[in-house]
Amino acid sequence: MRAGVLTMGPLLGKYQKKKIKVALGGGCALGVRDTSWHLAGFKSLGADNILDKGYVNITSKRGLKGGKYKFPNVTVTGTSNLIMASVLGKGVHYIKNISIEPEVIDLISFLNNSGADIKFIGKRSIKIKGIEELINGKHTIIGDRIEAFSYLCVGAITNSKIKINNINPNHLRSEIGILRKIGYKIEDKNNSIQLISSKKLNSINLKTGPFPNFATDNMPIILALLTTIKGKSKIEETIFSNRFMAAPELNRMGAKIKIKKNKAVIIGQKKLNSADCISSDLRTTFSIILGAIAAHGSSTVLRIYHGLRGYYNLEQKLKKVGVKIISKN
Repeated sequence: MRAGVLTMGPLLGKYQKKKIKVALGGGCALGVRDTSWHLAGFKSLGADNILDKGYVNITSKRGLKGGKYKFPNVTVTGTSNLIMASVLGKGVHYIKNISIEPEVIDLISFLNNSGADIKFIGKRSIKIKGIEELINGKHTIIGDRIEAFSYLCVGAITNSKIKINNINPNHLRSEIGILRKIGYKIEDKNNSIQLISSKKLNSINLKTGPFPNFATDNMPIILALLTTIKGKSKIEETIFSNRFMAAPELNRMGAKIKIKKNKAVIIGQKKLNSADCISSDLRTTFSIILGAIAAHGSSTVLRIYHGLRGYYNLEQKLKKVGVKIISKN
């Protein structure tokens, strides 16, 4: 699993001076998932590492001690990992160019609620004062912004009305802006977002990027929607090298998507047709499902397990909003 690398930070922080052994991450085939920045961050705390038979062995013989580290580029898991290791280190650790994705901010909030001492000293810079141990705390996890956007697009691609509850609209400002540019009416409150259909819809251009920009995880979702929007739309992907895996499957349904390097050109079609498709990763799964929802006839999506790990009760939720969907073993 990709998320397996996130055990490095907390294990290293909790079991200092012992050897931590963690498998290199896998997960969705989206391109290279480099952990070198994670390990460089740990080294700034005094932890060394070696790679042996696919496992990373990390140790801090003298314990973790505060220092300074600046990420070369923004990384969500790298930021999270280094924060979790730093909270139990000695002294003060300064980390620059961190990710400010809502999930990272939520992690910081959770750790502070549990006794950590993490303070922002700039937009992407934090100061962590090490503590001896974390305490029991109370925390409510934020709503999943990627799941929320996915279901907003179910309403959008069917030109219907849909309301998503338990989601902070500020976590989807770029995505809401894009939906409004297309022509959908969006009503957002403190903890909900409602999409209302529109007769006049427009093609758009968008570019993914670290938060607060349009999320790379939401790109395959909007890709499916744009296949049904009249005109020429363009998408530029800036995070992963292999993020357009949904395109060939959507083209099976009659979509017109051309990929060149990290850019996609989409010519919207009046209708899509049913097809048998294969899912290759988490967000591609939902992208294909969106295409199938919009297509005429019944479609089959194979390897659906890629998506089920990221969408809790997927079948039940889609049925709740009127989608005819059946799981097959």
